[in-house]
Amino acid sequence: MGPNTMSAYSKPQKDIGSDYEMEEANKNTNASVAGAQLPVSFTEEIDSLGIDLDPINRLILAKLHNINTEVGKIEVISKKQDNLNSIFDSTLKSQNNRLAKLENENKQLHTKVSQLQNDNLSLQRSHEQLLREMKKCNIIIHGIEDTDFESNENLKKGTEKLLTDLVGHYISVDTTHRLGQFKSDRQRPVRVKLLKHSDRDSIMFHREKLVKPKYIKEDLPFQTRRDNSILWKKKDELEKTGQDARIDWNRKHITTNDALFELKEGEMVLCQQKRDIASSSSCASIQEAGPSRKRTKIADLGTGSSTSQQRSNGPRTFLGPSRSHQQ
Repeated sequence: MGPNTMSAYSKPQKDIGSDYEMEEANKNTNASVAGAQLPVSFTEEIDSLGIDLDPINRLILAKLHNINTEVGKIEVISKKQDNLNSIFDSTLKSQNNRLAKLENENKQLHTKVSQLQNDNLSLQRSHEQLLREMKKCNIIIHGIEDTDFESNENLKKGTEKLLTDLVGHYISVDTTHRLGQFKSDRQRPVRVKLLKHSDRDSIMFHREKLVKPKYIKEDLPFQTRRDNSILWKKKDELEKTGQDARIDWNRKHITTNDALFELKEGEMVLCQQKRDIASSSSCASIQEAGPSRKRTKIADLGTGSSTSQQRSNGPRTFLGPSRSHQQ
């Protein structure tokens, strides 16, 4: 037989470490039993039942009691957690309700602000129209010689003569006055108030006959002058790109073959593309006034009269602001 066969039938040797481990385990168990302390009330209850517990069972009961104590603590913590969750849910629900209320109020405020903006825009246009109506018989003359001690009477007479010579018949002037303070290096413009609107139309029709530096333009409100300047600028930009741009002075719109632009709060805004114009009633009416030159009727900024009225009322009225006379 070989060495391996001999070892298979040999007597197993005793594990020396197993006795030592058993002794240590017994020591630990005895120590645990000795250190196990049951509550006094629990011990009294067992004694009253006449139960004699050995150290091992006493240790088990002590461990069970500790486990029950910890479970009780966990239950208390769980209840507190449930209370916190309930408070959190209630608070979250309250905050959600408050948020929904604030969102609703915000929508209402947004609607009111939009309405107020529209009302303000309407008031601005009404005010502008009122100013234009008040100034419909006024003109502004530039280039008249200015002196520091000029009298109103001499200014009025000189203005009447200038305008009478311009149109070929007598022009009756109501009032004249200079705009701004006197400066020796420039001539102040003269605001002229005429008695007849027909005289104003005649003057605007013949104004190109004036020799520079004299020239005449309408007496328009500041907002109208600003808006007209913006419209002219946008028209130039569109025409530089090869588009045929047409201005509607009353509505303050510019129409091209592809789009419609609207003046809002001092800026030109793209209102609609051509494919959308036909589907909009508001822009459809604007389109009727814009694309066709034959159908377009651009109202006089000062009088509100159209080209059809001008043909029937004598002299042709000035249509829209002059590009070269914009302030």
